[in-house]
Amino acid sequence: MALDYTKFETADEELRGEKKSARGEDKSSMGRPSQVTVLIGLASELNLFHDPRDGAGYAELETPTHREIWPIASKRFKGWLSEGYFGLTGRGASRNSVGDAVATIESMARYRHEGRPVYMRVAASNGNIYIDLVDPKWRAIEVTANGWRVLDRAPVMFIRRGAMAALPEPERGGGLSKLWGFINVAEADRPLVAGWLLAALRPTGPYPVLILQGEQETAKSTATRLLRSLVDPSAVPLKAPPRDEKDFLVGAINNWCVTLDNLSGLIPWLSDALCRLATGGGLSARQLYTDLDEITVDVQRPCILNGIDDIATRPDLASRSLILNLEPISDDRRRDEGTDLLPAWERDRPKLFGALCDALACALRNLPHVRLAERPRMADFASWVTAAEPALGWKSGTFMTAYRKNLKHGVVAGLESSPVGQAVLTLMDQRDTWAGTPTALLSALREYVDELTARGRTWPQAPRGLSNALRRLAPSLRRVGIEVDRGRGDERYIALTKRHVATDAKTTSSSVEE
Repeated sequence: MALDYTKFETADEELRGEKKSARGEDKSSMGRPSQVTVLIGLASELNLFHDPRDGAGYAELETPTHREIWPIASKRFKGWLSEGYFGLTGRGASRNSVGDAVATIESMARYRHEGRPVYMRVAASNGNIYIDLVDPKWRAIEVTANGWRVLDRAPVMFIRRGAMAALPEPERGGGLSKLWGFINVAEADRPLVAGWLLAALRPTGPYPVLILQGEQETAKSTATRLLRSLVDPSAVPLKAPPRDEKDFLVGAINNWCVTLDNLSGLIPWLSDALCRLATGGGLSARQLYTDLDEITVDVQRPCILNGIDDIATRPDLASRSLILNLEPISDDRRRDEGTDLLPAWERDRPKLFGALCDALACALRNLPHVRLAERPRMADFASWVTAAEPALGWKSGTFMTAYRKNLKHGVVAGLESSPVGQAVLTLMDQRDTWAGTPTALLSALREYVDELTARGRTWPQAPRGLSNALRRLAPSLRRVGIEVDRGRGDERYIALTKRHVATDAKTTSSSVEE
């Protein structure tokens, strides 16, 4: 196949004298453009741009039916370049040439072309929500305050990573009532599950961590897989716990929804990383052990965790979580997954997704008018779900009632899983105040733990360790009515004081009907 080199002459002239072989020979002066020049020429026909947030380069490819957005550094784009070169020349491009061309194209996108933000799965623009269906036609859902529709072309730049799979095309006229035939959660917890789904389809956080706990045969993994398929389907929906922070960071970059399956508790660094992922905070790791550069990404992601043991044992994660304890499924309620549950789920999923889109539109309409009588820690999340209550058929305040109750249970569980927290609760059970030095408090609390606990790693061995533990526990203790006050005078002291805690919450909204 004859190659028309004229289209690459300009690019070749720019590179002439710059591309030298190891012998110092100018390869581009030998009568035909180098492989790198031809590959760069192929990319010159594309609309290149970069994401101003991190400088990464992207290519916009137009097909006869739709538009696609590819990261320039991706394997897919490299494959596109290699196939294009073969189509022009009938020969394959070397791996080194493709790599050199990609590096140059990436730099061109960053320094010579405009910046445009890119999004994965969910985006916001002009007050609307856009959801990438991840179908072969690259269609998206547009949700406005007036409703929703399917678009052939989204006004934002969506990219696709890893094992992302397609959402169903939403159907109108459904509700969430059929969801509870598939998900094994108590009726009192249903508003929490619906609230998590609505938060997971919102472009901005905070995102509560949904934790599904229960003994064997409570369908925790099944519930995790089905719930994820309503917001971020994946060819690999369930993931094992990450080995380290870099592994966790990669998962957060490549998935809109992070799911960790079959956990046996959480080690401290992973608990802290999940807190940052829920409410925002930088996650970082070195690119390679020999690199000085860091990969630093400030991301927020919806998360689902499941396991048999108590997972959110640290109060800071418990306060960011929706903790659901699943009950065992009786034999007469158990369904065959392959022949019954999953086929029925695929039939109902389009209407369930449509009902979520209806609720998102309702939330956009009502959010400016929502006023919470009491704002919990993740108040943005609580306001968002409260704004959607009319579309879900709930009475005003339904979600906040369930949410506050769940938060309190989570806080108590977190305190009881902490030896120091449990000892403080026991100490204050029969008194209203306690005051003294950290040394005295450590001695007083020591009376409420056994010898094995006192010698364990989780029990402070010095007053300073106790002060650090109380600093972490203070927000949770406050929620159950115990104030922790530290002072400095002639001698350091710690004061514990009981106070009255409200037992109910009221949520008001000036727009609860449509």
